[in-house]
Amino acid sequence: MKRSFLIFSFLFLVSCTNDSESDLLDNNTLEKVTYQQVKPIMDTHCVSCHGNVSPNAGLPLTNFTQVRNAVMNRGVIDRISRNNGDPLLMPQTGRLNQNLINLVNQWKNDGYLEE
Repeated sequence: MKRSFLIFSFLFLVSCTNDSESDLLDNNTLEKVTYQQVKPIMDTHCVSCHGNVSPNAGLPLTNFTQVRNAVMNRGVIDRISRNNGDPLLMPQTGRLNQNLINLVNQWKNDGYLEE
């Protein structure tokens, strides 16, 4: 009985790991992110206020050039990355899912590919 307990205890301790959730997620995407993946995010979460007709802050986000320029020069990633409750957070309805923020950031890192 004592021997079984020792073996079980040893196996239990050996099987323990210290992986965090971020270690378990695959953060390495082999494919480059293109505007085709970013456009649905903008269409769903941004265009209602930042459409072509009278866009808020004079910032339309309806096509590749507009979105690329906004990410490059107007701090879009900063604004979508802010915490809930921050008055500068966009969209104002609440923070985007982190995966969507990561996708926009990866698009930037990949060089703003259109297709």
